[in-house]
Amino acid sequence: MKILSDNLENCEHIKSIWLGACGLTSKSGKDIAKIISINGKPSKLLNEVWLAGNNLEDSGVQDISKVLSDYKLCSIQRIYLASNKLSVDGCTVIASCVESNPNIVGCVVNNNSGFTNTVKTRIETAQKRNFDLLSKSKKEGKSLVELFNQVK
Repeated sequence: MKILSDNLENCEHIKSIWLGACGLTSKSGKDIAKIISINGKPSKLLNEVWLAGNNLEDSGVQDISKVLSDYKLCSIQRIYLASNKLSVDGCTVIASCVESNPNIVGCVVNNNSGFTNTVKTRIETAQKRNFDLLSKSKKEGKSLVELFNQVK
């Protein structure tokens, strides 16, 4: 994973990263965060990250969440984290990321033991708000961040 993240560090032309069911573990979290935020800046094109079917667990997701929660560092629109052995804590961290990053309009964390109705509702509510803000931003030509800050 480190080799991949080091090689993608200067690549700003990737739209999607699919690393599903490829044996990622909690130790991969920092490298994934590095890919999501290239050189401390969001990739303008990277909008989808598929990490389902791995073993990221709560600690790996914690590392990813540090970037994912900051809309200034992360412009990802969809992230897939189903089947990653996440507890309630890990799923709750991801729900908080969706709530704090208006770019995220799609987030899948089902098939984790921590995927409760509360987490599901939080994610669905934030996704809908984010999608509505994104649509309004495009329609009215306003900044997504500006609209997000108005509803916070």
